Formats: sequence, C-alpha cells, structure tokens
Amino acid sequence: MKKVTLFLSLAATVLSMASCEKELDNVNTPDQAATAAAAPVTQSVEEKTSLLTTGDWKLTSSVATTGQLTTNLLVMEKADKRDNLTQFRAEGKLFLDEGTLKRDAEVAQQSEGSWSFTEDGQSLSVTHTGTTTTYSIAELTASKLRLVQTVPGTDGKTTTVTSVYGR
Repeated sequence: MKKVTLFLSLAATVLSMASCEKELDNVNTPDQAATAAAAPVTQSVEEKTSLLTTGDWKLTSSVATTGQLTTNLLVMEKADKRDNLTQFRAEGKLFLDEGTLKRDAEVAQQSEGSWSFTEDGQSLSVTHTGTTTTYSIAELTASKLRLVQTVPGTDGKTTTVTSVYGR
C-alpha cells in the first residue's frame, strides 16, 4: 500500500510540473517583453498628421543635454511662456497661442507659421517668424509629442534639446 501511495504522489507531482512548464512557455520573459516594448511603431505620414493636428499641444518638458550636463529649460521660462499652446492644422499651418498669461498686452493673441513632415515622416520642420527649425520625432501619440533637436555648439560640443508636449 505504501508503494501505491508513493507512486500516486510521484505521478501527481510529475503531472503538476508538466502543466506548470506549459504555462511558463506562454509567459514572456523580461527580455521578450522589453524587445516587444522597444519595437518601433511604424506610422504613416497620414496617421502622424491625424495625431498631430487633433487639438492643442502644450509644452510639458524641455531638457537640454550637452555631454554629461542636463539642464531643465522649462523651469527657466517665465509663466507667460509656459502656458502657450501650439496648434498644427492639416493644411500645414501652425498657430501659436499666447495662452491666458501675456507679458505684453500689445502682442497678438495668436501668431501664424507653417509646418511639414519630411518625406518619410521621421522629422518635423516648423517655420515661425522667418526661422525654420527641424526636429526629429521621437514619439507621437494622441496625447504626447516628443521632439528632439540637435544643435552643434561653437566649441565642438553638440547639445540635444528634447521637448515634450502634451494635450
């Protein structure tokens, strides 16, 4: 009788281990999950245009990095600049709204510019007050726009400015 009990216990253990192995096969390892999360989402220019032109964008973060030095640019901005809104329109027009706070009442509430994607949609060019700036698009979702600009310095060092906008 002891042999039968021992045999049944051993059989139950083996069967339970086999079912656990099957469940583990269906679970992503941390490496697999990280790889899936890091895989770039390919968006067409039409999809990016739709995401970009739906609603107003407000700057939520702006950081400059030169070598090991990182500077938070947003905290340096005055309150009347931090509440400004940017609106991209489908026809390539750009509107910058002064927001609620204005430093000078004589300044127009809105100013106009233009924007366009590069042919592959990986970069965004913005023209405002006669100056054109090109940004790499690091992220574009319905609620977040992350733009990266690389600025060469006169001392040979490159500064990377990352600007994050939210809705």
